[in-house]
Amino acid sequence: MYTCSKCNYQTESEANFCPLCGNQLVKDEPVQPVQQVTYSYQPAPQPQYTPNVQGPHLAMKIVGMSLGITGFVFAFLAFIYTMPVLGWAESLAIPFVFSFFCVPMSIIGLIFSIKNANQGDISAFSKIGKILGIIGLALIGFTFFLALIASA
Repeated sequence: MYTCSKCNYQTESEANFCPLCGNQLVKDEPVQPVQQVTYSYQPAPQPQYTPNVQGPHLAMKIVGMSLGITGFVFAFLAFIYTMPVLGWAESLAIPFVFSFFCVPMSIIGLIFSIKNANQGDISAFSKIGKILGIIGLALIGFTFFLALIASA
């Protein structure tokens, strides 16, 4: 097939010039299909988050709850033993002595219970440890407050 470069007339004859405009005919070359290259982007696989299904160990749950209960018990004993002696001059000694046991145990019990809850523990162990640890700290503070008022 021959094509005129000026008027695009196509003919199959092997003439050298276009019969319409007289311009030179050019032999058409078969067009090779262009191979199209496609690129695909695949991101690198990301690590998948797997939650800690197991949660904290049972011993950690029991330790947090036990320390919270023990701190509460010492605060309660300080409160009970301070009430009869509120008129005495030594009324500050009893809550002071009990606070040596109550405050560290309540705080450590709170730390264990909160840590267990953050690790996915929804059992009563963490709840009891947190609640009684907070109540123990509040009660020992209230007992100190009453003893200070009574000794003044």
